[in-house]
Amino acid sequence: MNKNSIMHFHQKIHELLLTYREKHNKNFKFLVRQRASTNDKKYPGGKFAHGLVFQGTEKYCFVGLLDKSGGANSTKSGGLVISPTQHDGFKAHFEIVFPGIEDLEIIAFYKELAAKFAGIKWDKKGERAWLNIGEFTIDDPSLLYKWLDKNYSIITETASNSRIENIIPNEVRFKKLQDNLELRLKSDRKPINYWIYSPGRSAEHWNSFYEEGIMAIGWDELGDLSQYDTKDDIYSALQENYGGEGSKKNNVAANFEFSKEIKIGDIVIVKKGKHELLGYGIVTSDYYHNNSKEEYKSSRTVDWKVNGNWKTSHSLVLKTLTNITNYKSDGDNYEFFYQRLMALMKGEKKELETIQNPKKSINQILFGPPGTGKTYFLKDQLFDNYTVKETSISKEQHFENVVSNSSWWQVIGIALLEIGDSKVTEIFNNKWIEKKASLSNSKTIRPTLWGQLQSHTINECEFVKVANRQQPLIFNKREDSTWEILEDEVKELAPELYDIKDSVDNYNPNPDKIIKNYDFVTFHQSFAYEDFIEGIKPILPENEAEESIDLGYKIEDGVFKKLCLKAKNDSNNRYAIFIDEINRGNVSAIFGELITLIEIDKRTGAKNELSIKLPYSKELFSVPSNLDIYGTMNTADRSVEALDTALRRRFSFQEMMPNPELLTDIEIEGINLAQLLTTINERIEVLVDRDHTIGHSYFLNVKSKEDLKNVFKDKVIPLLQEYFFGDYSKMEMVIGSYFFMEKLNKVTFAVSNDNYFEERKRYVFKDFDQPDFDIITALKGLLGIKEENKEE
Repeated sequence: MNKNSIMHFHQKIHELLLTYREKHNKNFKFLVRQRASTNDKKYPGGKFAHGLVFQGTEKYCFVGLLDKSGGANSTKSGGLVISPTQHDGFKAHFEIVFPGIEDLEIIAFYKELAAKFAGIKWDKKGERAWLNIGEFTIDDPSLLYKWLDKNYSIITETASNSRIENIIPNEVRFKKLQDNLELRLKSDRKPINYWIYSPGRSAEHWNSFYEEGIMAIGWDELGDLSQYDTKDDIYSALQENYGGEGSKKNNVAANFEFSKEIKIGDIVIVKKGKHELLGYGIVTSDYYHNNSKEEYKSSRTVDWKVNGNWKTSHSLVLKTLTNITNYKSDGDNYEFFYQRLMALMKGEKKELETIQNPKKSINQILFGPPGTGKTYFLKDQLFDNYTVKETSISKEQHFENVVSNSSWWQVIGIALLEIGDSKVTEIFNNKWIEKKASLSNSKTIRPTLWGQLQSHTINECEFVKVANRQQPLIFNKREDSTWEILEDEVKELAPELYDIKDSVDNYNPNPDKIIKNYDFVTFHQSFAYEDFIEGIKPILPENEAEESIDLGYKIEDGVFKKLCLKAKNDSNNRYAIFIDEINRGNVSAIFGELITLIEIDKRTGAKNELSIKLPYSKELFSVPSNLDIYGTMNTADRSVEALDTALRRRFSFQEMMPNPELLTDIEIEGINLAQLLTTINERIEVLVDRDHTIGHSYFLNVKSKEDLKNVFKDKVIPLLQEYFFGDYSKMEMVIGSYFFMEKLNKVTFAVSNDNYFEERKRYVFKDFDQPDFDIITALKGLLGIKEENKEE
């Protein structure tokens, strides 16, 4: 564990100065904080307890080098002012400050000392002078040390030459201050606990809690939690107010720990889901019940320190509130898990590097039953790994992105706007055309230029005989084979050319603009090779009212090929294609010959690199190594084993099954959703198989009885009907009898049949929207919970 990662920056500076004294100048002495109230509201337990060992705050520390009034008022003296920077470093300046000092002898000394430093600056009142020292890091404090080497002797000599006694602390006083500091750090430091906390389902209340400076939990029917002395008391209250079976262990623990065990000064780490941190803060109050709020009344005030978004590759605990103080960290330089999380939010550690910049390409398929969050995982955990801010890309990369998203006629038009009237050879050598050619991987650039110029030439031009013209008509050819762009037509028909050109010529990156280095597609029965790789597409008139006399065709790149060409020309960044429902398409036909090229060792630059000639364009093509391929598949539609064998060999598979633990804290009128989902899935697994279980995501947003009814009506029942192919007797075994109508009219047959002895049981679902249908009663029957007899 890196000790510096959990020390307050005051303590880091303290260690640097002690090191300087030990190794560079044994006569160096400085002042530390001497007293601090343990009843400080801003710093619960006192400033010593929080590591503020010098005068100052979270934003700066004042290291006194001059000892005036016994150090009791040491900020009114001279010393070093050191502040942390945004880049994990520190900036320092030397300061002499004496507002309110009336002793003329001391004032004269301060002014004499200031005069020793060239370049020192004074404020307008003449009571504060400062001199910039510069910036340094914890790993390299040489700049600070060199300044002290040169200037500390000036300070001590000037003090010695004055008639003021003890203005430089002597050795006895220095050691006394250090010993006192050590004692105060030990006595004031109370054990701090670290808690992981979720502010509502999916952290839905985080923004409001952050603004209010509070943390709060639900279970409002319990009332004021201070009335309960034990966990058993809370369990009984949960049973009485919410009903349901089971130990309610997590709910009991959350309420008990929130009201009884969290202490002022504890650190609360806020999370969303299993892999996302939102911020942290310091608890500043005891538990209180805020009856003025409509919900989440059990509260504590918190001094929230940061609010942001950090992704971690390590799974976070799922409960509402968990004490993680003693959780060990594995596989890194941190002893405890909370240290890793705090370092991540403080910018001292970067996570997900193995995902963002993997050494090998990724071919992965996420598979599992419906509703297990496969597509959500792509969006929540992976999309951000393939995005960059516009400010992080160079002007050349921006140019490449612009050209990639422009059509051939657009880049030709911009080239002519840039170079003026030109012949094809000159156009061919323009940077816009060269870049478009490199991105297209085409070997027939000149024919492409000719074709585009002629098809977008005005009808009045007598030197172009092509009948099939395409809008916008903005080019003209002269008798000497010189091409021009007609700017009046451009302004009317294609004014975006000026904007595109200006965005490159005057590139000014927008810090809020996100560049996506990925594409998302969904396979379906009609999705084909021509959509994914390349195909021949008709050239249709721009105006639907026009009639195409000579129908033309062009070879058009598909989504995967376009992304490959972008990745090939940007080897410093990773790209990805996300294929949802990959098993719903004809994978062999869609990938075609590329099924070989996507193998990791067949990629561009890999050991066994392969290229093939594409059937339509006749271009040589290979898949770049910085392109990752992700897919999702629903096992209820088709099992992994049914996939094309060649595809299975080229992908790794990550199973995503229902996770009832995510629903542990959700109870609706005594129905615990985790218990409900587990029960249903156990029965489905016995009657069908585990590939046809039901995912947790259908239940994540359930907040009321009405929501729960709609989930069953719109999601669960239709899935079960599909799974059991109309065998309602098995559905009854899974969900119980309450969902079905009890009495149905007897069927009268047209004729009797001796082979038919008795009427089979018929099943008709009740109308969920009728007032007499009660979803809670239905689910209690499903779970085998007996209704209690209610005395009138």
